[in-house]
This record gives sequence, structure tokens and C-alpha cells, in this order.
Amino acid sequence: WKNEIMAMDDSSLVWLYSKNDRSANDLKELFFMRDLDPVRYLAITMNIKAERSKTAEEEEELRLEAARQADVSAAAAAKAKLLTSREARLQRGIQLRRQLQQYPEESTPKLGEGLKDFFDRTDDYWTITAHELLETTGKKMRRDGFMLASQHFREVQPLLAEFSELLRMEKENEAMEAAERDTADDPKGGGKVASASRPREHK
Repeated sequence: WKNEIMAMDDSSLVWLYSKNDRSANDLKELFFMRDLDPVRYLAITMNIKAERSKTAEEEEELRLEAARQADVSAAAAAKAKLLTSREARLQRGIQLRRQLQQYPEESTPKLGEGLKDFFDRTDDYWTITAHELLETTGKKMRRDGFMLASQHFREVQPLLAEFSELLRMEKENEAMEAAERDTADDPKGGGKVASASRPREHK
């Protein structure tokens, strides 16, 4: 069974030991990893303990945030489509980038990052912030840190969603322009392709 555990990837191990109603004593099953791979053992057990410490309120907030994010993305798409010219979209993109740069990079969601991944990546920052701002300690630090992270996520997400939609539209335009150039160079489907495949004449 030790070989089976070592062969599993980290995310599967974290899920197995945090989501299957296992007791804290079950972590003793992983003690053998300390000698084989102490760095991996430390990372896995820390992630398991973090998953186990999540409260019911946090899980509910994650579900609600997923629904809110879908609404925000839809609104951002509709807003971006109102900018009919490429120049207008470029100017709006520059404006959004400036707004996003006002937030610290280490505490701001990345493009396409959900609340869970965002908090998992930045939980140290937010628990420390909760301790400094709210003077909370112990397990309450994580709960309050998650509350602060959620508030910040909701504040920034509309900007990120709109910026992401503008990027998607720009890539779509570039792909269409590239296709049009290919069609112009080879209007009958035989221009450049035919000449490229024609054998050279030997002198």
C-alpha cells in the first residue's frame, strides 16, 4: 500500500485524506513518507490540514461565488460587445489595466482564477491581514482571512472579467484577419500552395 500511496499525485492524496470523512489519526498512514520524501510529506500534510479546517460557511461561499462569477462574466461579455471599434476596446483595455495595477499583485486574483484557487494561493497573506486588521487569532484567522479574500475577489472580479473578454475578442479579431490574409494570398486555394508544391526546374 505504501507504493500505491507514493504513486498517487499530490492532489489525489489531499482529496483522499480530507474529503472521505477520515479522522486526524489517518494521517499517521503517511508518516513513512517523511523518510522517503520529507518535502512532499510536509506539503501534502499541510494541504490536508488546510482542507480539513474549511468551515461550512466557506464551502457555501465558494458555491455562491461560482454562481456570481458566471453572472459577472456574462455582464462583462455584454459590456465589451458595446465597444464596436477596435480602438475603443484598446483604450478600455488600457484603462482596466491601470485600475488593476492599483492592487498588490500578491493579493489579487489572476485572469481566469476562481475564488478557491485564489484563496489557496494567497491564504497566508489574508490570514496575516485578518490578524493585523481584525486582531483575530487561531482558527478564526483563516475564517476571517477567507472573508477578506472573498470581499476583495468580488471587488476585482468585474474588472478581470471585462479585461479577459476584451483579450478574447482581440484574439478572435486577429484570427479572422489572419484567415482573410490567407484568403487574399490564395483566393482560389491554389496560389501559394500550388507554387510551393511545384518542383523546381533544374538548370
